[in-house]
Amino acid sequence: MMASVESSAFCSANSDDMDDTPLQQKLIIVTLLVLVKMGKSKQVTLGKLHQSYSKVCSKYGVTAIDFDEFAHTCSLVESRGIVTLKKRVILVLPLYVYDLTSVK
Repeated sequence: MMASVESSAFCSANSDDMDDTPLQQKLIIVTLLVLVKMGKSKQVTLGKLHQSYSKVCSKYGVTAIDFDEFAHTCSLVESRGIVTLKKRVILVLPLYVYDLTSVK
């Protein structure tokens, strides 16, 4: 399956039975399959997927999309039923820096 997605993503064929999945979505699917196959987990963070996706795009000379558009495109892939996105709330605490040199 991965080879067929990859071949259809990188070759330009004028066949009528060609899948109508956009190129960016195909690249995301291929990148995800490679990460899952190479890794030990079937779950990949969106940041790691975007980083690997950017490397794939640069390797094949395709313009990569930014992270916000990438996240939206991943939700489109999810709407096709190919993947499931798990949303987690990450609490970011503010970083306070104290200047201890002024304490007497």
